Amino acid sequence: MPANCETEMQVVQFKHESIKNNRELYPSCTRVHQCSGCCSNKQNCLPSKIRRLVYSVYLINSLTQKTIRNVTVEVDEHLDCECKCKLTAKVIIIVIYFNII
Repeated sequence: MPANCETEMQVVQFKHESIKNNRELYPSCTRVHQCSGCCSNKQNCLPSKIRRLVYSVYLINSLTQKTIRNVTVEVDEHLDCECKCKLTAKVIIIVIYFNII
């Protein structure tokens, strides 16, 4: 059975600018729908519709395991997927400029 380009639950790591020197987030990740699957050789399975999810998590001291404060993190959940060209506009311009193809 082919792995069609569609959403499936995947683990996504939370990111925040406060993570540095002995600081980490708890929880550090969640599961959300993300695009995954097979497309033709020159295409990728990419989101065509996205919803931004907001989570409140703890910023903790990784040495003492004590909470420093609550922080808000955002994660994109993919609602719909489609096969799209692998080349971005920037790459296409570079290819044309340098006559690579």
